[in-house]
Amino acid sequence: MKKIYTLISALAMASAGIAQVTLFQDNFDGYAYGSGPVANDPVHWSNWSTAPSDGFIDTTYAYSGANSCRIQGQAVDLVLPIGPFTGGRYALDFQMLIPSGSSGAYFNALHDWSATQTAYEWGLDVFFDGAGTVTYTVGGTNENPGYSVPVGDWFTVKMVFYLDVDSVALIMQGDTLFKKQWSLNNADGTPGLNQIAGVDFFGTNAAQGNGLYYIDDVLLSDVSNVSVSELFSAIISVYPNPVAQTLYIQNTSGETQTVSIYNVQGSLLEQLTLTNPITSLNVDSWSNGLYVMVMGNQRIPLMIQK
Repeated sequence: MKKIYTLISALAMASAGIAQVTLFQDNFDGYAYGSGPVANDPVHWSNWSTAPSDGFIDTTYAYSGANSCRIQGQAVDLVLPIGPFTGGRYALDFQMLIPSGSSGAYFNALHDWSATQTAYEWGLDVFFDGAGTVTYTVGGTNENPGYSVPVGDWFTVKMVFYLDVDSVALIMQGDTLFKKQWSLNNADGTPGLNQIAGVDFFGTNAAQGNGLYYIDDVLLSDVSNVSVSELFSAIISVYPNPVAQTLYIQNTSGETQTVSIYNVQGSLLEQLTLTNPITSLNVDSWSNGLYVMVMGNQRIPLMIQK
């Protein structure tokens, strides 16, 4: 009975607020080949201005499903507007692939941006060369951590914007590359806004030439109620949460994992073996309420809400 009481206690604590709340997600699978995210969903996606073109929905590579979004050449400047938020903690996760033969890739995160502005404020630039070597500009310094991502294969990118303590973290493949002050202007380190307003996928590279890369399974979450230790050690995530019908479980470890789902009484409802990067679970027949997914020491509260 001790295990059940412990589980009930944990669920009661979590009931005040779901640990991770999905704000937006996109795997590009509902879009036609050759179209772009902005053309399909102008509410959540935007171009930098009227000049750059939209991203390109492609079937050459896909992390899940059939489609991904290709970012190729400096004419492509695809923006995911965020907020702007000035408090709380937010995480942006996405899958990224730099194909063999590409000259590299680039993305950035912004303190201040909107489609109608002509002046912006950058917080972070992340560059890749054709060999997958990562460099970045943050807080006024250019840094080369001696870190590389695989070329020709998908890898996970996570950025965590912890606005309440003015910090940002960049995590790739589960490795934390840095945690730094977020509000500093990236170019010169001068004080700026402690705010997140968008992430920009631009078709350039570390040499400021034309880049080529793909993104898939974009997930923006409010993680204000996730502990920092859980946030940086987590290798599985779920969305949407709350969920009404289909729950998606993302496994970023690259290895087979087993997860168990319990109800509030501590009864085991499901035990899943995660062999793919994304596993779906139909919960349409489950009653509204709180559940918990367990994998090792990681626990994710789930809310069924129809």
